[in-house]
Amino acid sequence: MNASILCDQSEEFVFGVVERFRQVEEQLENAIGGQIDAVLGVNGQPYLLRTAQGRLLESVAAERRASQLHSSIINALPAPVALLNAAGVIVAVNQAWTQRAAHSRLGPGCEVGRRYVEVCGLDLHATLSEVERAQLGINQVLIGKIDQYTQEYSCSSECGTEWFKLVVSPLQSGITEGAVVMHVDVTDQKTAELESRTHAAFPSYNSHPVLAFSKGGRLVYRNRAATHLLEEFGGEILPADLHASLAECLTSGCGKLLETKLGTRTLSWSFQPIPDEEIVHCAATDVTELLSLEAQLRQSQKMETVGQLAGGIAHNFNNLLTVVIAHASRLSAQSSAPEIVLNSAARITEVAKRAADLVRQLLAFGRRQVMELKSLDLKIVLESTATILRQVLNADIAVRVEWPPNLPCVRADHMMLEQVLLNLAVNARDAMPEGGELVIRADAVEVSTLEARQQQGGSAGEFVRLTVRDTGCGMTPDVLAKVFEPFFTTKDVDKGTGLGLATVYGIMQQHGGWIEVRSELGRGTTFQIYLHRAPAPPVLVAEAENPSSQPIAVVPADARILLVDDEPLLRGVVIQILEGAGYEVVAAGSGPEAIQCWLARGGDINLLLADMQMPGGMSGRVLAAELRRWKPELPVILTSGYTGEMVGCAASLGSKDAFLQKPYPMEKLLDMIRCAMQRVDGR
Repeated sequence: MNASILCDQSEEFVFGVVERFRQVEEQLENAIGGQIDAVLGVNGQPYLLRTAQGRLLESVAAERRASQLHSSIINALPAPVALLNAAGVIVAVNQAWTQRAAHSRLGPGCEVGRRYVEVCGLDLHATLSEVERAQLGINQVLIGKIDQYTQEYSCSSECGTEWFKLVVSPLQSGITEGAVVMHVDVTDQKTAELESRTHAAFPSYNSHPVLAFSKGGRLVYRNRAATHLLEEFGGEILPADLHASLAECLTSGCGKLLETKLGTRTLSWSFQPIPDEEIVHCAATDVTELLSLEAQLRQSQKMETVGQLAGGIAHNFNNLLTVVIAHASRLSAQSSAPEIVLNSAARITEVAKRAADLVRQLLAFGRRQVMELKSLDLKIVLESTATILRQVLNADIAVRVEWPPNLPCVRADHMMLEQVLLNLAVNARDAMPEGGELVIRADAVEVSTLEARQQQGGSAGEFVRLTVRDTGCGMTPDVLAKVFEPFFTTKDVDKGTGLGLATVYGIMQQHGGWIEVRSELGRGTTFQIYLHRAPAPPVLVAEAENPSSQPIAVVPADARILLVDDEPLLRGVVIQILEGAGYEVVAAGSGPEAIQCWLARGGDINLLLADMQMPGGMSGRVLAAELRRWKPELPVILTSGYTGEMVGCAASLGSKDAFLQKPYPMEKLLDMIRCAMQRVDGR
């Protein structure tokens, strides 16, 4: 429907008035019987009617011009406009409406003859409640109850949600004859308003403190979080050099970061200048937990580095210690040797064992010690440890061990767990030179995610907690921060190695648990160890059989051992000891060389004694698997000072395999060889 509809409707109204005057003229003629011409005639025409007709024609022309002007104005409006009659039906629309209707499902011109609310509900997809409100508003205008009605409503479209403003005004001449409806698209305005309100609400409802300062340092805005923080700390929450920081930000136009300490909390303040308004926005973030995690990460990385260092030197160092112990054993075996030589050999063996203990502690700290995890009844471990502690601790130290009757089992290595308790007990003894009390308590606990996040290496779940508490001298915060670092000690140089607590830390890490410590100078120290509960029933720990106590089998005359080790000194002394025990030894320095020796002797080898870590791209484990392709029943003894494969090795060995950790006594090596030979021979 185009703009001519508006003109046509106005002309029909004017010509209707002209027709009414014509009817009045006929009534007058009939009433006075033609005498009106004689009375009012001028030049043969009735004066009254001639004058009226002229005025009416002038009025028609004026109405036509006014209608065209109104039509032009309405068509020039960018907003869609529709004219409603007294029944609320659309009788005309402007060009903007026509253009919009071109995209209607029903096509242009579909609005004329329909009620506005039908167009609003069907073509514009307004909601039912919005359509009902629009109908009520239009009805109030049509009956003259209100002079104007406005309403905003949303409509769905392919582009998303659109917003419109409905403006309804009466169309009247004495009485209301209809209404003018203007349909204004306010989507952009509404979107901007929503964004503005959202942006304005963001700092207000932000969980972080947000403030704004003027150029002179006056606080001009603060959100709820900042208000709560101010109330909590009495206003002392801002950096001390606030004014200087504000001036620097406004002068440079760059932001700035500062930190403040509020009790145990640390706040990071971000200053961002708004130069045009000479205002600095300031937002705070609680970084306490973040800083704690960073400190834990740095400590963990430092400990891991030391652990890697320990693992790196352990292999070569243990090889050398094995050579030392082997030669000392050979000297000790010479009964005819002078006493001074035998005494020196004994001292060499003793010192080598102490050195080996230090390496084991380093490996335990670095989580590179061999361990065998089992389901343990912790009560048995505590009872056996308590017996040992009462013997080794001073008489003036009371030992008390407590646990509930329904204590769950734990998954742990029995020997390592005893070592943890002994190391903590010795540390407590040194902290109580004048006596005191040592309490070891076990209980079942459940650790939440929040609690786990507060501890280095912590995790959520069900655990058994071992608490070791002493009444000793305690530690200062500086000492407490370094207590698990290897070689850190507050004792005299000749009183400790500084590896006791480092070893405890490493063992707990290797078990997948963790250790916490609390201490206060003059108030004692408390260690808490967290171990994973074991779902399986307990496995009683039996005393290990002493191989040397078993009957010694006669060495077969043709027993041949393939010795594979990349350390020449170690190969040499082991060859001498094995040949002295009656074995024939075939030696190789690598896996590929060992295979050549095997093939050269047609596989006539009775036992493989191989180091796990060797050059040539073939480990001892791989070599054993390769040789068993030819001889499946071949017994194997694997040795190592340290390798990555060593961890968990004992749990994955086959029935014909054994593992011997370097450095080892020569007697133990000979016992393991005899046992391996017995299993193969069925004796």
